[in-house]
Amino acid sequence: MAHRQGWTRADHDRTFRLQHWDYDIDHIDGYDHDIGAVLIRDATSVGEEELTATLEAWDLRPEQFLYPWHTDDPQ
Repeated sequence: MAHRQGWTRADHDRTFRLQHWDYDIDHIDGYDHDIGAVLIRDATSVGEEELTATLEAWDLRPEQFLYPWHTDDPQ
């Protein structure tokens, strides 16, 4: 049924870009949220298995992630 509705299977070799930023609390509101921001770590993962391994290495679990409108992330 999903195929008839135009859905396609996910690309198993999809690339994921992960970035962990630390923002200056004094600049978090408004348009200049990136002033004083520090990139803590950056990684690229190919495929969901590598993504899961990277998240585990960073001590994160997928269920910790929220939709952007449910967070304080200024991006």
